[in-house]
Amino acid sequence: MQTLSKHRWPAWLMWALAWGLMFVLDETVSLGSMALLLVLASALAALWSSASASLISSVLSVVLFNVLFVPPKFTFHVYFLQDYFLLITMLGVSVVVSSLMLRLRRAAEQERMHAMQSEQLRSLSEQLRENQDMAAHAQLLQGLMAAWGYPNARVEWHAQDALQAAGTSALAVRGKTQQFGWVQLGQHTQVHSGMAAEDVTTHLQALCDLLGLELERQQAIRSAKLANEEAQSQKLRNTLLTAIAHDYRTPLANLMGAASVIHDQGSRLPATRVSELSHTILDEAQQLNRMTSNTLQLARLDASSLDVRKDWESLQELVGSVIQKSKQRFGAAHFHIHMSPHLPLVYCDAILVVQLLENLIENAVKYSPATSRVEIQVTQPLPDQVRVSVRDQGPGIPDAWKKRVFDAFARVDASPLTFESQGDHTARRGVGLGLAVCRAIARVHDAKIWIEDAPQGGTAVCVAFPVRHQPEVADVMMGDTA
Repeated sequence: MQTLSKHRWPAWLMWALAWGLMFVLDETVSLGSMALLLVLASALAALWSSASASLISSVLSVVLFNVLFVPPKFTFHVYFLQDYFLLITMLGVSVVVSSLMLRLRRAAEQERMHAMQSEQLRSLSEQLRENQDMAAHAQLLQGLMAAWGYPNARVEWHAQDALQAAGTSALAVRGKTQQFGWVQLGQHTQVHSGMAAEDVTTHLQALCDLLGLELERQQAIRSAKLANEEAQSQKLRNTLLTAIAHDYRTPLANLMGAASVIHDQGSRLPATRVSELSHTILDEAQQLNRMTSNTLQLARLDASSLDVRKDWESLQELVGSVIQKSKQRFGAAHFHIHMSPHLPLVYCDAILVVQLLENLIENAVKYSPATSRVEIQVTQPLPDQVRVSVRDQGPGIPDAWKKRVFDAFARVDASPLTFESQGDHTARRGVGLGLAVCRAIARVHDAKIWIEDAPQGGTAVCVAFPVRHQPEVADVMMGDTA
């Protein structure tokens, strides 16, 4: 800021104009009128003068007025009593008006400084909320300190004893419950007009306190987030343990039962019975493998360090391979496939997309009657989207569950189905992870997944993959050979 000494020329101009006008009007107007003109000049000059300069100029102006204009001129003597009263009144009014103008100017200056301080606090608060980096916080605070005359100020994130060792030239960065550091101010190189040194220090401490409160707020948010994540993790662990204890028990019991029968009575059992028991063991082992694979895959997809190996793939080929496996696994299932011609390539992880399709088809088979069919459609409804839709003819999913079924361990709480599933007695067993894995796979591919009602009844699960700029044929061939 600039000091008042650089802005006093308007005050000198007011005095010069007033005195020049009085010399012109001398002997033309009364002494009282010229005295009012001098009081006006004193009041206007006080807008740009300091308190001492305003007082001295008021006294000198009355003395000079007496010498130059009050008879007898060019002496300090006064002949008439009314002139004494005029000079005394003139001096008193001039001093009072100048004092009032000074007080008004100081109030305006304080209001301006308070507005600037409030704006600095507001701006600092916004910048602190936008950036949570401690180094950036320190730079912001040091920049404000430099603007207030402390260019060498530095922020130290030390313990409280460091502040005590720093002396009186340090300000604490503190919250409501703890101290985060301190600001070493250094030497003050600039004086601010209209503000006392203690007022400047109070404002700088307010800036430090604002930073301390913001750090405390960010710390509280992190603590709450960690506590929430811990609670969610604990809830997930408990749910997982409950699901494992409940859903793994049946296949394990069937495995143990079939294996013990073969072990104890294998020599006395007919070959057909041994084959049935062996088939049961294989089915239950595959069921356990699928549940374990989904559990591990979901944990892997939720990891922040997941390495997704994407490449340009043909959805027609991926869907075709999944259908072939599904026909072998679900021999009694009826599949109806519709693929639009000239579909673009999709940039994806083939292994993950295959697992997504397998889970969707498995769910459709589970909840379809034995005489119905499962429809798989691959279309391009929009230029930037390829959509895969798997439809069953089951009982459908209530609207309240159409989003919840994608949560881990979520299973629709509905009455038992009245039809016979296409699968065997293990068809609908699981821990409720299939669709959760599908949603996680869709998320890492920037794809959308949702459930809608099929036109002829049943449920359709749709996945929309984004279409990117298609690669050159040579690039695809190089990716295949790599």
